[in-house]
Amino acid sequence: MNKFQSCCFTGHRYIESERQDRLRRMLDSQIKRYITEEGVSYFYAGGAVGFDTICAQSVLGYKKQYPHIKLGLMLPCPEQSEGWSKQDADIYEYIKKKSDFIKFACKSYSPGCMFERNRMLVDACDYCLAYLESERKSGTLYTVKYAAQKGLKITNLADDFTFGQLVL
Repeated sequence: MNKFQSCCFTGHRYIESERQDRLRRMLDSQIKRYITEEGVSYFYAGGAVGFDTICAQSVLGYKKQYPHIKLGLMLPCPEQSEGWSKQDADIYEYIKKKSDFIKFACKSYSPGCMFERNRMLVDACDYCLAYLESERKSGTLYTVKYAAQKGLKITNLADDFTFGQLVL
């Protein structure tokens, strides 16, 4: 995979409904800035419900205006969506069909497959666009810390809400 001009997404699965519209606008603006000012053309999402889904939908929307950009899905395992609601699973399948490529971290579910997926996302990128609300232990916190260790340029959209800037 090409690490040149690439951005991964990481964020919480649950985002309070009153924050979603503002977050979508901020996300759309940041993705457009990455495309037009930073030359980012590869975007990678992990396929989870919540922030990952919102990010993938935004990139798919921009593909009409910027047909050169690519959406890659780096998924933990083929059975990721088992147990999801029908609505969430349908959106997930739509995103999979519209993505430019899919790569799985593991052949089947295992306890570490989510972390393997998160490392795979970071290792392919120069930028990390996050939605991390707190420093409590989570996959998002793990991924942001890993991205910082790897020297990615990190933008945390949650910093623009009332949480205050996190010290990582």
